[in-house]
This record gives sequence, C-alpha cells and structure tokens, in this order.
Amino acid sequence: MKKTVLTLVVLIVLILVFVAFSQGGNNQTTEQESQKATNAELIVSAEKEPNTFILERVVLDDPGFVAIQEVVNNKQGQIFEVSDYLEAGTYEDVRIFVGDTEAMGTSDIIGKFPVVAELTAILYSDDGDKGFNPFLDTVVEGARRYVRTPTGTLVPDELVIREDFQDTDIPVAATVTYTDDGFSPPTVEIMQGETVRFVNKSSRPMWVASNEHPAHTILSTFDQFGVSGFGEGYQYTFDQPGNWEYHDHVNASELGVVIVR
Repeated sequence: MKKTVLTLVVLIVLILVFVAFSQGGNNQTTEQESQKATNAELIVSAEKEPNTFILERVVLDDPGFVAIQEVVNNKQGQIFEVSDYLEAGTYEDVRIFVGDTEAMGTSDIIGKFPVVAELTAILYSDDGDKGFNPFLDTVVEGARRYVRTPTGTLVPDELVIREDFQDTDIPVAATVTYTDDGFSPPTVEIMQGETVRFVNKSSRPMWVASNEHPAHTILSTFDQFGVSGFGEGYQYTFDQPGNWEYHDHVNASELGVVIVR
C-alpha cells in the first residue's frame, strides 16, 4: 500500500514538474516572439543633405530593405528609391540617394486644391529572393517599423498597406469594368470626393494607374500599385477636381478618363 501511494506521489510530482516546465517554455516563447515583433526600428536623422535620405539607425530581425515612398495628401504615392539588400542586424548612418526632391512640399493644382507631398521610410522583410518587390516582400510589423520625415512620427497603416477594394463601407459613385476590349465605360463623371471602382473582367491582369505611363505622375496617388486578377479590383476616391486620364499599366494602350466636377 505504501509503495502504491509513493508511486502515485512520484507520478503527481513528475506531472506538476512537466506542466510547470511547459508553461515556462511557452511563456519564454511568447516573450521571445513579442520581443522579436518589437525589435525592428527605423530612426530618421534630423541631418539634412541634398537628394539624400539619411537613416540614423536601422534594425532588422530578418533580411530586407528600406523603401522610400512618397505620401501625397495622406495617400500612398510612388516608391522613390530602395536601399541595398540588408542582412538581419543593426545599421547606422544608412544613406539612400533619392534624386531631386526640391519640388516636394506644398503646391497647388489648378489653383483649387493644395497638395502636400513628403517622403516616408518603410521597412520591408525580404521574401527570400534578395530582390525588392513591394508585392512579395512584406512591411515589417512591430514598433517603429516606418516613420515619416522630417518629424520622425509613425505613419498610419493605411499609408503603407494597400486598401481592399471590397470595402463596402465606402459608397461607390461609378463602376468601370475592365474587359479584353478595354475599360467600359471609358469615361465616367463624378463629383469631388466620390469613389470609382474598377473591376477586372478580362482574361489578363489589370493595373489601374494615372497617366503618364510609366511614371504615373499626373495624379501619383491614383495608382493601384499592383495587379488584379479576374473578378478582383481596385477603387479610388477622387479628392481633386479635373479630368484624370488613366491607363492599364500592364497594357498601356488601354485608356480611360475620370471627370471630377
């Protein structure tokens, strides 16, 4: 009897030790994962240098890149430049040449709409091919993952994460269907502040983008920044009045225009 009781006690002790060890391992794993999620950071230097974006400190948990992207009136713009491939680690005084940015700042389109443009640093994790691709590489999650210059403040997610056109909370004023014959209708007319939805019903990819091709400079935020397959799409809210001509970046001969009153 005593031997049976002793055996049970030993078994209970072993079970308790195993449970405690497992919980400790899980807590350690959770702590490590949490720490990993917050290690990555970007610190933009206050130092000014013509045509150069200076990063005082870059920390990567995994190999990746720093992309310099334009933000126009709090909407995504084009990616200006990308750093060299960076292995995981800590880097200081990273300099990225971005060309002539003197025109950036506050301007005005046709005397009616103020335009504020600035550059943003965004940290991407590489997909394994050591080549930058904004649609395959992923924005690094965690604290200080992207910052806006020159203030160094964090940028909201919506400025670096492409919107899903399936957002039903946004009323759509017009729908343009992309077929093998092009955009239909090729011309739509809406009021300022309204949204147009583009749906791909063709046998090829669709990439809606503002003219001119290939730079998309006429209205740089009007850019899908990627392709949609059959049944997928893209939508854009037009805040600026004007005649906004656009094209399919994949097949630039396909044209359309959105007239905003």
